[in-house]
Amino acid sequence: MSPVIRMERIQRVVDVMLVVLVDVEQDWYLKHLVEV
Repeated sequence: MSPVIRMERIQRVVDVMLVVLVDVEQDWYLKHLVEV
């Protein structure tokens, strides 16, 4: 496997993780707002 493909794959995984993190944080924030 070439380094370029590996880098692209890592970048994709990082993007997905960031999206999931942001989604979870927004969800928590909204729930918190609703509670207060």
